[in-house]
Amino acid sequence: MRIGLLTFCHGTNYGGILQCYATHKLLEAKGHNVEEIFITGSRLNIVSRLCNKMRTLHSPAQFIKVIRDRLKNSEIIPSSNKDLLPIFDKFREEYLCLSPSLEVDTIGEYANRHYDMIIVGSDQVWTDIYDKHSIYFLGWSPSFKGKKIALAACSAHKHVSKSRNKTLKPLLQSFDRITVRDNRTADLVESIIKKRPSIIGDPSTFYGYKEFLSDKIESPYIFAYILGNEINGGHAKALQKLKRKYGNIRVRLVTIGRCDESLRSETDEILFACSPQDWVDLIAKATCVYTDSFHAVLFSLKFGTPFIAYYTEAIRASRLKYLKEYYNLRNIVESVDDISVNCIISKNVNSNPEDFYTIIE
Repeated sequence: MRIGLLTFCHGTNYGGILQCYATHKLLEAKGHNVEEIFITGSRLNIVSRLCNKMRTLHSPAQFIKVIRDRLKNSEIIPSSNKDLLPIFDKFREEYLCLSPSLEVDTIGEYANRHYDMIIVGSDQVWTDIYDKHSIYFLGWSPSFKGKKIALAACSAHKHVSKSRNKTLKPLLQSFDRITVRDNRTADLVESIIKKRPSIIGDPSTFYGYKEFLSDKIESPYIFAYILGNEINGGHAKALQKLKRKYGNIRVRLVTIGRCDESLRSETDEILFACSPQDWVDLIAKATCVYTDSFHAVLFSLKFGTPFIAYYTEAIRASRLKYLKEYYNLRNIVESVDDISVNCIISKNVNSNPEDFYTIIE
């Protein structure tokens, strides 16, 4: 079968590109021809994104808090994106199969000529729910005539306005099957189509990534990967607690640009140009992982690596809270005060790939 995979395969996000790779490999193993749909010109400007964010919140006070969270970290390290982007481009060239660059007005015609099935997801493909083009809800023209599957789709929001509900309802109802990644997204879908979708694991939980594991990384070390705001109580105190458990071992930080002074003061090595392959290997070999990343938690669970994860921002909290509840994890916390020696634990989680294939078939 010819499958078009519509997910986050561009940019420099480790979790996004690795879940895309996992989906590609799992489908390819069953003999499918897989192509990642590469869309350009669909990014919203900052004003549009702020307006869309405001529509998803219940009050002006919530909106003000979101803006304050975004501005909280004033200390940042200039991103070495000029070095990192070519590394991700090389990964895409070697491991993925990208479609030609498509615009919003050309994707519909191209998809109908080249694919028998469109798979939307995984990752937060349904977070920009007010995007007027509704690209990740397959609101194209002409509409796609083949099979439509939502695979572990995720959204940071659980409701939309009545007017937007009317737009999204027929689009969601046109899917042959909808699966989502957490309860919050299930609430969103149910509020629109009055039917609750199945919740399944992120594709990265079904794939082994053995080809990315090597003997070149030396232990021991604490692996830090932070995407958002600082933990309540400060990074320095959090990392000092980890060091009290594991000794004064080095801290290796992978960053895509953000790094406040509290984190920098406790870091021995900052890796600006880490490949997706090495990112996987670093988590697998780490003595402990410190993160606010959903995918860093999943890979820690995959390899049985001890970790502490935290959430401060609403956009990340729902996904981490779901993992905390689903896997009964004490090591996903809200603040430094919640971190204790006894809660820094490892847990190995393996998912059966056959559960993945039942979604497609």
